[in-house]
Amino acid sequence: MNDPRDPEVILSSLSAQELSSLTDALYRNLDTPSPVPGTETWYELAIEEGIRRTTAAPAAGPQENAATPTQSAQELPVTTSAGTRDLSG
Repeated sequence: MNDPRDPEVILSSLSAQELSSLTDALYRNLDTPSPVPGTETWYELAIEEGIRRTTAAPAAGPQENAATPTQSAQELPVTTSAGTRDLSG
């Protein structure tokens, strides 16, 4: 917490395990009678970073049977118990 860099820069550079460990340590510090000044801010930013990471779009390629930008959902093949069929007409 004494690093001169912006907390968001530091938190975004941590691995998932490091972020988890830091968030846990910050929470435990907040649960003491006299938390270190600035802990609440760091904890809130760590939580926000964790949320940002879990809600970010996956980096993987397109999903199988996903519509391409030029393909509507009506043109996708549909798999039913009777097999795959094309609903495009």
